[in-house]
Amino acid sequence: MKNVVLFDADGTIFDSMDGIFGAVCNVFESEGINPPDYEDYLINFRFPFGQYYRRYGVSLSDEEILRRYLASYKAKHGEYNPPFFQDARNIIDWLHSKKCRAKVITANSIENIMRVLSSANFDDFIECKSAESKAEAIREEIGKSKFGRMTPFVGDTCADIEDGEKAGVFTVAVLRQRMRLAPQFLKAGAKICIPSLMDLTEVVTC
Repeated sequence: MKNVVLFDADGTIFDSMDGIFGAVCNVFESEGINPPDYEDYLINFRFPFGQYYRRYGVSLSDEEILRRYLASYKAKHGEYNPPFFQDARNIIDWLHSKKCRAKVITANSIENIMRVLSSANFDDFIECKSAESKAEAIREEIGKSKFGRMTPFVGDTCADIEDGEKAGVFTVAVLRQRMRLAPQFLKAGAKICIPSLMDLTEVVTC
């Protein structure tokens, strides 16, 4: 057993949300519907994803929503390979120096995540698990971590925080320039909201 810190991927350690949210907006716009703003997305987006679109008037099937989303993302960004946030690089280096394991829990594909980790030379520093249910995947990690139920799970959306809360771990919301959203994240179950991943140095005792 090791000290483990769990992270969401997109928007938490990868600076990928411009591309992801842009593709989300394009689905709305393809139907002539004004998309919700980004802060609404952070607070209200949930899986299954079709419910979010239909809430604002998109009547497409889940399969067609996904097809349009992926086509839009690929047309603008090509292969998935977003950069790391700088504070993510710094905290991963810090955790590694403390012999504390970082692990990504994501709904994205292992292939996508490993491509990004490898391109940044972080594939030896971070483990990755892809799962349809983040809550179940997080729960499985509790028994592998010396932190037990105090194992931190760090995310950037209210859905991430709810998954961590369901799993019974210590939920941390990283909000960066959006600390004004802290009340909504605390309501979702966040134990703490931080403006930078480097604030984890005050939370994690490796």
